[in-house]
Amino acid sequence: MHHYLPVSYLKRFADQHGFLHVLDFHEQRRFKTKPQNVAKIRDYYTAETAERTDDVGVERMLSVFESNAEPVFDRIIRENRIPLESEAWDHACAFIALLDQRLPIAREAYKQSADWMMNLIDERCISANVHQNSYIQMMLETSKRLAPLIGEMTPHLLVSNDAEFITGDCPLAKRDRQPSDFYGLGWAVATIEVGLPIGRHHCIVLTWDPAPRVLRADRDAVANVNCQIAQWAMRYVLGPRDNFVWMDRDESVKSGARLLFQKMSAPKVNRKLIQTWPPGPKRAARGANPIAGGKSAKPRGRRRRKK
Repeated sequence: MHHYLPVSYLKRFADQHGFLHVLDFHEQRRFKTKPQNVAKIRDYYTAETAERTDDVGVERMLSVFESNAEPVFDRIIRENRIPLESEAWDHACAFIALLDQRLPIAREAYKQSADWMMNLIDERCISANVHQNSYIQMMLETSKRLAPLIGEMTPHLLVSNDAEFITGDCPLAKRDRQPSDFYGLGWAVATIEVGLPIGRHHCIVLTWDPAPRVLRADRDAVANVNCQIAQWAMRYVLGPRDNFVWMDRDESVKSGARLLFQKMSAPKVNRKLIQTWPPGPKRAARGANPIAGGKSAKPRGRRRRKK
C-alpha cells in the first residue's frame, strides 16, 4: 500500500496518543486510527518497466523530499516564522509541489483531461485508458515545473492558540479572492490563495501579495480554513479530535465533526469533489480570506532571490 499523504505529515495532526480522528465520507463513518493506516492506495506508485514492475522506487524518491521538508516545517512551528533566507524554503516548496501533484484529485483532473481529448478525437470514446506510468510521469514532471513557481509566491503563516487546524486528503485548499470562470484556480493567478495546514496550530498561506506576514489566527480564521479543507476533501477529513471548529454556510462558527459530517457527506458520496459554499456578508467583506481573520504580528521581509 502506498500513501498519497505522507505519514510524517499526518502525524502532525495526531492526538497525544498518536491517533487521528477521521471522517470517511465515502463509507459514511467516523473512526480513530494511526497515521500509517489511512490515505493509502494499493500500487499507487507502482511503475512498469520493460524488465520488471517497481513498487518501491517512486516511494523512495518521494521519501527524500519528505525528509528534506520535515525539519523545515519543524522549524516553522518552533520559531513561528518561515525561513525565507535559506535553502530550507526551497525544500518546503518542492514538498508542496509534489503534494499538489501526488493527490488523487490531481489524477482525477488528469483523467478528465484525457477523456476530454479522446472525446474530441472520437465522440464514441467515453473514457480514456490512462496507464499508471503516465500518472507517475505527470506527477514528477509537473511538480518539477511547479516548485520554482511556488518559491516565487509570498508565504504567510497563521498561528493559532485559540483553536486547532485540521487537514484532509486534499490539504492544499485553493481559493480565488476574485473568482473568475475564465482563469480557474491556477497557481499563477494573481488573486489565488492556497492554504496548507502544517500542524495543529500552524497554517501556511501562499499568495502573490507583496510582503509576507506572520499572523495570529483567531477562532473565526481557523474555522474558515477548516471549512475550506473540508470542502476540498475527496474522502477524508483528519484531525486531533472530533470537536474541531468550522464555519457554516451562515458564517456561524460550529464545533464538532458530527454536524459537518451530516452537512457534507452527501456531495462527497456522490463524488462531487469540491463543495463550495458562497460567502456571506462577513466572508465577502474580507474576500473569504483566512489571512484577513488573523491579527498581524511582526511583519517579515521579502525573500532575497538568488541571482
